[in-house]
Amino acid sequence: MSLNMPWRTKAKHRGASVLVGQTPTQLKQEIGRLKRALDRAKCDGMDLATQNAELRAKGSERDARFEQFAVDYAVLLEAKQRLEADNARLQGQLTETQAALANATAISAPAGVRDIDPDDQPTHPQGIHVQPLWDAAAAGLLGAVADPGQTSWGARRQADVGAA
Repeated sequence: MSLNMPWRTKAKHRGASVLVGQTPTQLKQEIGRLKRALDRAKCDGMDLATQNAELRAKGSERDARFEQFAVDYAVLLEAKQRLEADNARLQGQLTETQAALANATAISAPAGVRDIDPDDQPTHPQGIHVQPLWDAAAAGLLGAVADPGQTSWGARRQADVGAA
């Protein structure tokens, strides 16, 4: 050892804290704070792992429900198609039955023999007197219409419009 060397002082044993700028008490407090932060981080990690497991369980439950819904949908779709086929078959049978009923209950009696509905207005002798029309037809006054689309009021209107 040389005599030129400086003597050790009391503060030299605190070299690390001098470099950091904190006292040993402050360092202990900082270590405690860091340990608490580490414990909180571990708890947060465990919470996240638990939440992740819960979400995975819910996801697998959702997937199972989705698969069940897909099966139910397929069954319902098959039932719908079967019912539509039955409906078409029954609709055809109904149409045939209605046609047969209409043919069976068709009115085949002459007009003078048929029962008359009280709300209906039959021709003379019970209701509307149409003898003048028959007389006009017998006299040849009623004939075919040359232009069935042309009416007398339509001709007047076209004449009025043409004149204007």
